[in-house]
Amino acid sequence: MDILVVKIKSGIAGVIDSRDVIFLQTEGEHTVLHTKEDEYRPAVALRDFAEILVLEGFEQLSKSNLVNLEKAEVYDKLTRKIFFDKHLKGKYTSVSRRNIEKIKDEIPFDDRERQKKKRHGTTV
Repeated sequence: MDILVVKIKSGIAGVIDSRDVIFLQTEGEHTVLHTKEDEYRPAVALRDFAEILVLEGFEQLSKSNLVNLEKAEVYDKLTRKIFFDKHLKGKYTSVSRRNIEKIKDEIPFDDRERQKKKRHGTTV
């Protein structure tokens, strides 16, 4: 699905394919659409996307985001964030406690707290 957007850095209007979107989130009064490389302002608010993009594999994982689960790489239990790269260094968004069940079977969990305890000789 094509989405009408304005690139935040340049202010140039254009169209991007929904398959390139990793997540959308609200920032203040605005919706920001994230791809791996850039951020955009879509012409439509987040609440309006929810019904449309759920059909394309997106899930609302907190009040302020809509996530393309196909693009998510790892869920970090310690910070309750989904990362879009395996090294937990790039773009990420949060998951509310009540929505963890939605991703349990979809995204690998990274349990840094357990790894940290193992390094320090304590049991989990």
